[in-house]
Amino acid sequence: MLALLIYLLGQRSSAEWVSWVMVGVTASRYLLVMGVLASATLARPNPFRAVGALGTYVGGTVLALALLFAAA
Repeated sequence: MLALLIYLLGQRSSAEWVSWVMVGVTASRYLLVMGVLASATLARPNPFRAVGALGTYVGGTVLALALLFAAA
């Protein structure tokens, strides 16, 4: 879903901040993967995983709202 949001917003001439949110969401996904791979067990919290998940949710919501407002 994030890839589709990034693709659709990338096709439009979006504002500069949208590009930065795209970069931030991509970095968050990498942090999430680092957190999963670095954990001995997924039962214990990992800061990389927490920051990656939070960045993914917040950035995805912002991108969805940007696409919604761009379509209107």
